[in-house]
Amino acid sequence: MVKQSELEAMCRDWPFFSTRLGMLEMVFSKADLWLADYYDQRLVAKTLWPLGKELRDLLEEDIKVVLAIANDSHLMADLPWDCGVHSVKKCLYRSFKRVAGGVAASFPSD
Repeated sequence: MVKQSELEAMCRDWPFFSTRLGMLEMVFSKADLWLADYYDQRLVAKTLWPLGKELRDLLEEDIKVVLAIANDSHLMADLPWDCGVHSVKKCLYRSFKRVAGGVAASFPSD
């Protein structure tokens, strides 16, 4: 098993490795596990729900590994900018989560 100090050295000294981690962070930061679960429960057959859960769990584990290697507490920690679109998206998600109970009632159940 590779030691944390070796991984940190690879991030620092090997541009390909640090770029690869940055790309993974970018992709992972766009994933919304709550929303994926919400969609699964409304748009996917119940028989496939365990698969969706397994995929979300694997993604969550992968995110933890990338954060450990990068020695960061959250994704994209070294990129402090926040595009306006992302701010609007966050506000919409918050609103969506607040009304999700009422919205869920309007979807047909299986």
